[in-house]
Amino acid sequence: MRLPTEDNPRHLGAVFGSPLVRKPGTRMDISPKSLSGLFRQLGLPDDDKSVEDFVASHNAPPGGGPIWDEPFWSPAQAAFLKEAWEADSDWVEVIDELGALLHGR
Repeated sequence: MRLPTEDNPRHLGAVFGSPLVRKPGTRMDISPKSLSGLFRQLGLPDDDKSVEDFVASHNAPPGGGPIWDEPFWSPAQAAFLKEAWEADSDWVEVIDELGALLHGR
């Protein structure tokens, strides 16, 4: 059996039965999660002023549903927010923070 390496299409997950696949040349994201990081992930301007302007101009109704249901997200952005939140990923606290800001809490 050939061991998994950068140039071998097999990966450690295949060897150990994990469904996770690490593509060659990619790195695990271990950066701290923040609002600016979430905006960067969503493909939006991520400086403090841009984040503040976005929140000020994209209010969601107080007590409304999940932020990914709001009409101002692209389908890809809404899917990322929903999937990250439902998977209880590292982004959950930041998504909740953004939700509180957008809902005026």
